[in-house]
Amino acid sequence: MHKETSSIKDVYDDTLTLELAKPIEKFIKNLWPDFKADGDLTGLIGLYPKNDIMKDPDSSYVYALHVIKSRWPEAEPIIMKDPETAHIYALHVIKGRWPEAEPTIMKDPGAADNYKRYVYRLG
Repeated sequence: MHKETSSIKDVYDDTLTLELAKPIEKFIKNLWPDFKADGDLTGLIGLYPKNDIMKDPDSSYVYALHVIKSRWPEAEPIIMKDPETAHIYALHVIKGRWPEAEPTIMKDPGAADNYKRYVYRLG
C-alpha cells in the first residue's frame, strides 16, 4: 500500500482493480481508514495474519472465500456475530444452510429474508 499515490499493488508490482464490493472495502478501510481508490483488494487479504483478520466478521468472511476458498471453522464464531455477514458466508462459502448461525441471522429482518430466499432453499 502506497499512501502517497493511493495505490495498492501486488507482489509483482501490478495494480489491483476493483471487482468485489463491500466486504473487501470494509476490510481495507479497517487497515487504512483514509484510503480512497478503486481496486480489487483481495490480494491484500493474504498478506495479513489470520489473527488480525479474525477480529472482524467481514474480513474473516472475505479471507475464507478468497484465500482459504472453503469454510474456516476457527473464524465462524466471529463471522456469526454479524447477521448479514453470516448470511453471505452461508450463501457463498458454505453454499447451504448454516443452522448454528440461524438464530443470529434471524435477528436482522433483511438478512433473515435474504437467507430464506437464497440460502434456506439450497438445503
